[in-house]
Amino acid sequence: MSIDWTKVVTPADKFEQARERKYDEISRSHKEHVAGSVMTSLGFPMQFDMKDSIMVEGAIKLAQASGATTIYLTDAEDVTHYDIPLADAQTVLLEMSTAFAQAHAKKQTLRVEIALATTQAELNAITW
Repeated sequence: MSIDWTKVVTPADKFEQARERKYDEISRSHKEHVAGSVMTSLGFPMQFDMKDSIMVEGAIKLAQASGATTIYLTDAEDVTHYDIPLADAQTVLLEMSTAFAQAHAKKQTLRVEIALATTQAELNAITW
């Protein structure tokens, strides 16, 4: 069996592969984090990924368009809360959106750190 020397993996290649694995790790950690929930100031544990925020935003817009003054919210524990005033629902939505924005900012900061890492030890130190 002969060795194909054109496919030799250099230390630089291995480091770039490790960098790509770290990017993937951070992306997975971000997805897991935003699939969780955030406790809002009004006491509702709310899921806060983009889909959940869009659903609450849509419920608020529908209520506003129809002249309703309250909506219901279903929290992360699948408990439905009825007669939530629109102002309270908007507070919940703002807090959900803020939690998502903070998670996204953290992911982007970690991605910059990964890009700037020059050693395996620096890559290893980057965690969610």
